[in-house]
Amino acid sequence: MVGWAVGLAVVVGVAAGRLQRECVVAERWREAGVAGLGGAGGLGWGRFSAVTVLGLLAVGVALGGRPGEVVAAGWLVVVGVPLVLIDVGLLRLPDPLTGLAYVGVLAALGGAAVAAGRYDALGRAALAGVALAGFYLVMFVISPAGVGLGDVKLAGALGTALGWYGWGQVAAGTFAAYALAAAYGLGLMALRGAGRKTELPFGPFMLLGALAVICHAGAGG
Repeated sequence: MVGWAVGLAVVVGVAAGRLQRECVVAERWREAGVAGLGGAGGLGWGRFSAVTVLGLLAVGVALGGRPGEVVAAGWLVVVGVPLVLIDVGLLRLPDPLTGLAYVGVLAALGGAAVAAGRYDALGRAALAGVALAGFYLVMFVISPAGVGLGDVKLAGALGTALGWYGWGQVAAGTFAAYALAAAYGLGLMALRGAGRKTELPFGPFMLLGALAVICHAGAGG
C-alpha cells in the first residue's frame, strides 16, 4: 500500500512539474514589464516535480486512508507550487489558478462527503470558504497594500479545505498565515534592511499555514 502511494505521488508530481513550470513561465512573459520570478523561468521542470512530490508525500502520510481528503490537500499542493512562485516574483495570484484551486478542493471534498456520508462537514467547508474569503475581503478594503484580491480568491479554496476539519482549523490556518508572514517580514527587516512599506507576497504563507494545519488535523484524526 505504501509503495503504491509513493509511486502515485511520484507519477503525479513528475506529470505536474512540466505543467507547473509552463504556468510560471507563461505568467512571467505575460507580465513582461515586471521584473521578477527570480529567474524561475530558468528552473527545470524537475525541480517543480521534486517539490510537488515531497508535498504530496507529506499530505499522503498525514491523511492516508481518506482518499477524498488526500486528493483535496494534494490538489492544493499541485496548484500551490506555481501560485507560490508567481506570487513571490510578481506579487499576484492569477485567477485561473485560484479558481482551479477552489473547484478542485470543493469537488474532492464533495466526493469524500458522498462516500462517507459527511454532508455536515461538506456544508461547513463550503460555508467556511465563503467566510474566509469574506474576512480577507474586509482586510483588503482596510489594507489593500497588505492583502490583494488574489489572496481573497485563494482564501475561498483554503477556507473550504480547512473548514472540512472544523472552525478551529480555519482560525488556526489563518493565524498561521499571518504568523509566518510576520516572521518572514521581521527576518527581512533584520537581515536585509527591509522597511515597513516593503511589499511582500502573502499567498505562500496562506498556503503553507493551511496545509500545515490540514496535515496536523488529519494526522490527529
